[in-house]
Amino acid sequence: MQYASLGIPVLPLHYITEDGSCSCGGQQVNPGCKPGKHPMGTLVPRGLKDATTNNATIQKWFDGKQHNIGICTGDVSGIFVLDRDDRDGGDIALAELQAKNTPLPATLTQTTGNGRHYAFRMPGTQPIKNSTKKLGSGLDIRGTGGYIVAPPSVHENGRTYSWDGCESPARDMIAEAPAWLLEAIERIGTKPIATISETPPNPASTNDMMGGFSWPDKISDGEGREDFILRAAGHLRHNGEHQLSVERILLDYNRLHISPPLSDDVVLDRARRYQSAARVGEANAANDTGWEAPQEVKASLPPVPKFDNRMLPKVLHDWVHDIGDQMQCPIEFLAVGVMVAAGSVVGNRIGVQPKEHDTGWVEVPNIWGAIVGRPGVMKSPALAKVLSPLKRLERDAQASFKSAQAQYEIDKIQYAFAKKLIEDSIRKGATVTIQQMPVEPAPPEPIRY
Repeated sequence: MQYASLGIPVLPLHYITEDGSCSCGGQQVNPGCKPGKHPMGTLVPRGLKDATTNNATIQKWFDGKQHNIGICTGDVSGIFVLDRDDRDGGDIALAELQAKNTPLPATLTQTTGNGRHYAFRMPGTQPIKNSTKKLGSGLDIRGTGGYIVAPPSVHENGRTYSWDGCESPARDMIAEAPAWLLEAIERIGTKPIATISETPPNPASTNDMMGGFSWPDKISDGEGREDFILRAAGHLRHNGEHQLSVERILLDYNRLHISPPLSDDVVLDRARRYQSAARVGEANAANDTGWEAPQEVKASLPPVPKFDNRMLPKVLHDWVHDIGDQMQCPIEFLAVGVMVAAGSVVGNRIGVQPKEHDTGWVEVPNIWGAIVGRPGVMKSPALAKVLSPLKRLERDAQASFKSAQAQYEIDKIQYAFAKKLIEDSIRKGATVTIQQMPVEPAPPEPIRY
């Protein structure tokens, strides 16, 4: 639920059992098994498509269960991940890249079973897709259509996944990716994703399956495995294959030509996607499940009212518009930040009495605000710009408080010395008036905004 609260969809994964095997039964039962890393098909039959941020669903999945946790990367979560696998030399490859460019910025980082996950914000200027070892040996990218195993999941080697330096992540811990990394990802995205072969997976159906559609000899992780299964299913149906035949062909192809193989649940999901209602009925009848075809849930958002410039006080209007022109960002991003900051500075010293003769009703400007937008639309820079005067006030107040604290320490020493002199005089029989008694200094109070 913590991940979901950050807008990151989650899904349940298989877990490592007490004997060290995967809860799916392992390679003997599921040839494509990645222990503790693949979706729990009985709960999420459509894999990533079933990932959610819904608390009720998450509680139903995980409450009292041992499942590992998967969190989605890409457009749905606004993050992508650089996956470093040190078994394949990822630490060396990354060190070489940083030596040629610049070090990675401090960002939300996870210690995995055999390396690290570095999380970065999805850029608004380019798509980030999954790739395997194209940046270097042991370096993968998890973007749109991908996911990673998240803490506190358990790796097959017995280690627990963990976030470096924190128990729970936050959005402001995730940095923007360096330009050299984005450029490298963009370059590898232009390369072909598979070696094409004209050999179909089922020689008996060669004439039916060729027709301009090519079947790769091998498709590896990160090279569009699920997308290919989806396209192949459409091609086979277009050539008149029965739905059950489509599923059988693709299950066989997955085991023989995809490395590592996808789980049968994922293959069947892609094989059944977009089939006609009649063929859904045929498949369901043959499988005797009794379930009707699932219907897509279409979510839409209401239009957002246009921001009215008249809502900004005149004293702030020109300044905010000047910043908007410089940064080329939505004016409302700036307006929200500056109004909340102004209310913070005013505090409870000034209030509004809505009714002239009702002195019991006074409202103080305790304003809360939030801005919402896709990654890369200047949300954080806009807030940082309009909050800069408030930050400056805070810095000045802190500097003043430090000076006052230093003077307070001096005053305490002088007070103690004066008090001791008076006490010594009294013990010797001297008379001391109240006016002669030293006044104990009061500790300074910091100004808070």
